[in-house]
Amino acid sequence: MKSYKVEEDLYLNEIQVKVPEIKEEKVKSKHQYIIIDRSGSMYYDIDQVVETIIKYVDTLSEGSKVSLGYFSGYGQYGLSVPYTLTKEKDGVVKTVETYRNVGGCTNFTEILEKINEDCKDESSLFFFTDGYPNCGSFYNVVDILKQLKDKLLISVFVGCGWINRENMLEMAKTTEGSFIQLNNFNQFEETLFNFGESLGEVESSVEITLPENVENICSLLGKNVICYTIEDGKISY
Repeated sequence: MKSYKVEEDLYLNEIQVKVPEIKEEKVKSKHQYIIIDRSGSMYYDIDQVVETIIKYVDTLSEGSKVSLGYFSGYGQYGLSVPYTLTKEKDGVVKTVETYRNVGGCTNFTEILEKINEDCKDESSLFFFTDGYPNCGSFYNVVDILKQLKDKLLISVFVGCGWINRENMLEMAKTTEGSFIQLNNFNQFEETLFNFGESLGEVESSVEITLPENVENICSLLGKNVICYTIEDGKISY
């Protein structure tokens, strides 16, 4: 095992594990959900986020399926129909252009419930917020994500600003996904494009047995860090 000092009293330990042979071909996400925060605190940055999404979908290959969604306070959420690119690109642009106005509070629950109802399988989720949920129960959020977990190939939860880091880490762990904290909104574009790149890197999952006394473990997928839930000394990788 190798150990790397990140800062005082914080170390990253590298361990080697045996990964079973993966015989299946890579699995591609059939459907991606891009969900953004439209609460009042997004007033100064919502235009930049909208422009980035328009730029992002313009790079997607023909046949990619995308649903756009947003959330704010109670009853202030929406999820578009799935658009198939490139023939429905105009629909994507028209939809995201309506997201330039902002609302009030921050509620994760309703939009995630809607996604869970809509989502089938082999999908991916990009979820962005600039704050913490100040209405709605966070326990409901975790319960919904537990139901979504097996439908998602990749989930990325991105936060910037006055977020609740512990909550977002819990959301990522629940779906065996990634949590990314941005220092500023200028990093949003790179993060969204990295998400798109990672969709082509997903392979079928395999079960890995960990060495004894390993309590926390993560891996890298592209530029994303994935945290795993350990059950009986094993992870699904």
